[in-house]
Amino acid sequence: MDVVDEAAVLIEAERAEGVARAQRALAGAGGAHCATCGDEIAARRRAALPSAVRCARCQAEVEKEATPRPRASGRFEVEW
Repeated sequence: MDVVDEAAVLIEAERAEGVARAQRALAGAGGAHCATCGDEIAARRRAALPSAVRCARCQAEVEKEATPRPRASGRFEVEW
């Protein structure tokens, strides 16, 4: 499998996860356990964000990884 094929697989997995997340959000309920680590999602987080699918720690990591980072050239890139 070459790099393009690997990228296509990752894109499709992210798309499928996004669709599933949107469906859960539309249903109004996330879950009691984090989709990433399996730990229980705190009751306060579930009350504040019923569609939450990750605990606060895992969600922070996901958001940190998706934050654009400046390159040496001054351009930004997103590392997935």
